[in-house]
Amino acid sequence: MEMDIVDIDNDEERELLDAELQPDGSVRERDINTKAPGHLQRPAVYTFEEAVEATGFGVFHYMLLCACGWADASDAVEVLCVSFLMEPAGNEMQLSGQELGYLSASIFAGMMVGSYLWGSLADIKGRRGVLVYSLFMNGMFALISSFMQSFGGFLFMRFMSGVG
Repeated sequence: MEMDIVDIDNDEERELLDAELQPDGSVRERDINTKAPGHLQRPAVYTFEEAVEATGFGVFHYMLLCACGWADASDAVEVLCVSFLMEPAGNEMQLSGQELGYLSASIFAGMMVGSYLWGSLADIKGRRGVLVYSLFMNGMFALISSFMQSFGGFLFMRFMSGVG
């Protein structure tokens, strides 16, 4: 059965949805169980809460929660990683305060670019494949950044990690 999800605030709005405007301007109440033209049954109208309740919560939702939770945790680790990297990277590469600022901002600039890129691609290609690819790209560039010996390369890899 198909569902139209409609946000209904009160019973009067529900009654209006179940009413039919006649050519003479009068309103005739619709019987939900009557057949529509072409012998198709009119889909039931649910409030958002009723639709969520009717759908239920199952294994798919738990798997989706785990997958999105890991993706969210990956982003959180990237953000936290920046704070742990500042002092060792600054000491190792003799970076100025301005260069440390660029380093900490690079991942966030990458996230801004990546959110538009991956969001648009997800709308076109589908969310699952795009999520997997972006997480792979994030991990790959984060790993490569750990081997960078120059500030420019490290900065670029952190930016690309943010894009992922």
